[in-house]
Amino acid sequence: MFNLAYCFRHGIGTPIDYQYAYNLYLRLAKSGDPQGMKFVGNCNFAGIGTPKNDDEALKWFHRSSEFDCYWGGKMEYALLLFEKAMSDIGLGYTFDPFAQNFVEAFHLIREVCDNFPSCPGFNKLMLGKFYHMGFGCQRDLQKALDCYRMALDSYFMTTSLKQECESLINDIYQSCDPSLSTAIKNELFIFDHSNGGF
Repeated sequence: MFNLAYCFRHGIGTPIDYQYAYNLYLRLAKSGDPQGMKFVGNCNFAGIGTPKNDDEALKWFHRSSEFDCYWGGKMEYALLLFEKAMSDIGLGYTFDPFAQNFVEAFHLIREVCDNFPSCPGFNKLMLGKFYHMGFGCQRDLQKALDCYRMALDSYFMTTSLKQECESLINDIYQSCDPSLSTAIKNELFIFDHSNGGF
């Protein structure tokens, strides 16, 4: 049924029918399929085959995230939680790096990266950002650096994501103060391109 929904969503062998694809994903989701739940969340989030509804998307991503499978909605749920926390800040709420949405998003992203080492580099980049900024966890530049390096070595890293990783690594290097260990500074030196490369 998932493959059929995919065909209707993308017009493979049949005219595109977003609503029918959504209904097939919904049948899968209601039968307990985590991938179906994730795609119902995607459709609700983007307004594909159903009106756009962020709350419904969050609900389905959350349900999908409860399953221990990579293709479930853990990352989507985490990213929506992060987006909601950042949106709250934009609405004038006081910034709290340990707000529940940040903490829950951090744990979900870390779980994906820990349990699925071959996950896309974007996931590792996001985990690095959480450690780098201290969102939902204690700020830890060494762990951020490790995540950025793993992201650079991962599959599915676009040029812009690689550049973002390198920029964040540079940011850590530039912000190093004497309290950071010499080992970290020495490790960071290999990313300093101002000396002509690695």
